Amino acid sequence: MISVKVKILLLIGLWLMNSSAIVVERPALNARDAFHSFVESFYDCVKAENISFGALQNGLKGYHYLRKNSKLKKKRYLTIVDFSLPSNLDRLFVIDLEENKVVHRSLVAHGINSGDLDATAFSNEHDSHKSSLGFYITGRVYRGKHAESIKLYGIERNFNSNAYNRGVVVHRADYATEEFLNTNNGVLGRSYGCPAVPAKHYKELTQLLRDGSCFYIYHPNKYYKRNSKILNSPQGFNNFLEYYNS
Repeated sequence: MISVKVKILLLIGLWLMNSSAIVVERPALNARDAFHSFVESFYDCVKAENISFGALQNGLKGYHYLRKNSKLKKKRYLTIVDFSLPSNLDRLFVIDLEENKVVHRSLVAHGINSGDLDATAFSNEHDSHKSSLGFYITGRVYRGKHAESIKLYGIERNFNSNAYNRGVVVHRADYATEEFLNTNNGVLGRSYGCPAVPAKHYKELTQLLRDGSCFYIYHPNKYYKRNSKILNSPQGFNNFLEYYNS
């Protein structure tokens, strides 16, 4: 089977040959088209994992934006929390961008004031007890009140920039398990805003996430989509094109 990277290199090659023969008036559009073709091919590799297309598309765009701007120390993995899905389904996905596959997925809790089964309300405010949308960069593992946890640095002003000071971290929790679901009418427990995950395989998860990887919390929220500087920057498309053409 032809790999995703080979497919996109072929697309880019065709685009470059065509662009050398004509005057290209809208290069950003060409980069956008190449990016969308790439995402569609990539989605074919991971859609069986139940991640939504929108979450993958936005996550990859933001990843390439952050990579180009030298924000990521760990570039191999992209973690997406897909809050378009209800809490009784796996909705945390760690994607290996070298192997083009999901290498970890699990349940993940949202904030207690973000909703019950579905997360529908989000905030960047202190004491809101809501989840915060957008792109984060993971920090170090430390031992706190939830045992080993991973610090999160929110990098989108007005959406998650207060996450670090709010104490929003990745941590394990008994209420984020299949066992809890089965005793709570099929609804996962909720946090004070942290993306809390099961203890099972948590040690392996921390090794994938920690120390400078891209962590993205997604929801098809119209306000976020309109106002996220990362998602609305053409750099995400152009940086992707530069990366795969290098």
